Amino acid sequence: MKAPNHARYLNTEFVGAGWPVRPWDNNTLHKEHTVRYAKIYDQLQTDACYAGGLSRYAFDYGTHRDFGSGDHICYHGVMDIFHEPKPAAGFYKSQCSPAEEVVLEAGFHWAIDDSASHTWPLPICSNCDTIKCSIGNEGKWHQIIELKPERKQFPHLAYSPFLLTLPGGNDDWGDLRLDGYINGELKISKSFSGKGIDQQFHLSADDSELVADGSDATRVVFRVTDEYGAIRVSGWTCRLAEPAISRAIYALPYRL
Repeated sequence: MKAPNHARYLNTEFVGAGWPVRPWDNNTLHKEHTVRYAKIYDQLQTDACYAGGLSRYAFDYGTHRDFGSGDHICYHGVMDIFHEPKPAAGFYKSQCSPAEEVVLEAGFHWAIDDSASHTWPLPICSNCDTIKCSIGNEGKWHQIIELKPERKQFPHLAYSPFLLTLPGGNDDWGDLRLDGYINGELKISKSFSGKGIDQQFHLSADDSELVADGSDATRVVFRVTDEYGAIRVSGWTCRLAEPAISRAIYALPYRL
């Protein structure tokens, strides 16, 4: 990013168009996607003449035939076309105070990868001050590494990403658990299956009630997850007949 040339320098587009990523792409691409955002926002803190930065692309979107990945979709967002987050969205989420929300988001997909060997280390986006990483097999967990925020690469961010490398390489493989600590107290924990298998199918709605005024609406999301509830991604699409979608929406209670 260019240095500011006046005291109200606002950058309104970066990363998205230059590094489009599909939700099911490998970790090499997702790592770079996440790290590029972190680097830009770190740079924005280095000079008071930067008025801020707007990356422009929150969501993927439909477009014309000259763009997209052969499907007329621009994959420029940190969230997909259905407003579901990609790993890079975790960076944005992690930049709030833990007093507002404790955040721990993996900047990668566990057990779904065809990345090059140089992909490690992988980013974890969190506003915790320590993350303890453990590998589990058949319900037995052992800690493999304790991480601190990566201040060397991102010295100006309030909450720098953490960088994970498996000390034992892929020889010590299994499920992954990330435990986030603040001032020595466990605040958040997330687990990811190492099996690489779709285990659960979830249906959820953004709202539990709709106002019966003829115009209120909500979003219904179908998710495939592992046994820990972590979202799994693939290139498949799900199409339902309109009556089935209508039944899912109209099953919500209406509030008069």
